[in-house]
Amino acid sequence: MNILGKEKDLWEEYLAWGFAFAAILSLIDSYRDGFASAVIVLIFFLITDIRENIRILVIFAKSHKLFALCILFSSLYFFFAKPVNLSYRLPVTLFMITFAGYRTVVCRKKISVNAIKRMGTIVVITMVLGLLWYIRGVHPVVPYFAAANSQYWVDLTRLPSVYVHPLIAAGIFMTTSLLLLGILRKPIYKITLVLLSSAAIICTSTRMAIIVYALCLILYMIVSGEYREIIPWLRKKYNKTLVLVFILLLIILLILIWVKRAGLINMLSTVAIRIRNIADGGNVYRWEAWVTVAKNFMKRPLPQILGGSGLNAGYLFLDTNEWMIARHGDWSGPVDNMFISFAYDYGIPAIICLIYIVVSSVRTFFTTRDRIRRAVALSLMAVLMQSITADFQYWPNIAFLMYALSGIHLGLKDGTAYREDVDSAISQEHIESNGRNE
Repeated sequence: MNILGKEKDLWEEYLAWGFAFAAILSLIDSYRDGFASAVIVLIFFLITDIRENIRILVIFAKSHKLFALCILFSSLYFFFAKPVNLSYRLPVTLFMITFAGYRTVVCRKKISVNAIKRMGTIVVITMVLGLLWYIRGVHPVVPYFAAANSQYWVDLTRLPSVYVHPLIAAGIFMTTSLLLLGILRKPIYKITLVLLSSAAIICTSTRMAIIVYALCLILYMIVSGEYREIIPWLRKKYNKTLVLVFILLLIILLILIWVKRAGLINMLSTVAIRIRNIADGGNVYRWEAWVTVAKNFMKRPLPQILGGSGLNAGYLFLDTNEWMIARHGDWSGPVDNMFISFAYDYGIPAIICLIYIVVSSVRTFFTTRDRIRRAVALSLMAVLMQSITADFQYWPNIAFLMYALSGIHLGLKDGTAYREDVDSAISQEHIESNGRNE
């Protein structure tokens, strides 16, 4: 398939299919490295223009040598040093999904918009369904996925939707909402999205996500200057049909709230208590887990400091640490900090990759004038900030979103130069062809 021709580019569908597949991997509690997601990338690679895919893969590796070399080192290190627990698969998965995100957007900017919209639609649907299930106090998803039963918050004091854990749901809702802010044009759509996302994130009762989302919205409004568009729009007399539809939806919402008022008051009071109680057991555990793992990391042999101790090594260390078990019982296990967890498990290369993406996304957000690049950079910043209190790399659903966004960010950054290079190559081929015909 010629991606430069008029045929539909299948990579436009990748983000939606890849995200849906990753969400299912988490529901069935598949292997935590999300390696099966790499199969989807391989399928897309093979059924589209292979020559062009290889060409873009080479460009990706050359353009981001530090990132590619760190992944290569980590994969080879664990392939030979830790073959038993398959630790080499996570770096491979990270690279392939990042490349797929890059490949999706680097050729044509229009594809990136359509691809993001498709994935965003899936997340918004699960957000609405999650809120409806939360209000009704039901969980239609759990019975179909036995492996998820032990992880779902079945008491429904927090909203998980279809993402197994409320913390993961909050991260996915927040990241996608910020991403779509750069895609949607009309203020009414943006305001509706922010209100819907805010309600969903608050109902997950995830404190870090609430703080990060509020901070990112403020940053977005200031840096993008979109408040200048929204304020006049709010003053404007809008289409009567739109106003009637809005009023009708508001009435329906108020009726639902009134019918379910007792349950809602109880659930929202639980949320308020969690937000107010910063020094609860969860945060005490996090701090002690971070310090314990960091101290042990510095005591490891030099090869393990440089290359890491392997997949889930931080979790396994805390899960068997007598002091942590005595302090926190069955809670002991998760490191609850992706940066510390990645450093312990995958060493210096993982930290270099994370710093590379963090610096690049922050710089892009504050310097670019392109609304899509700004939104992608902000959503990437947001998910990385929330990962300070979670091990996102071991949840295939949000890990996919994080890796794909990294690729989209780098692809949009390189896209203009790539398209100019392609146009130049086509022009040269045209000239040579005309010369032969003459």
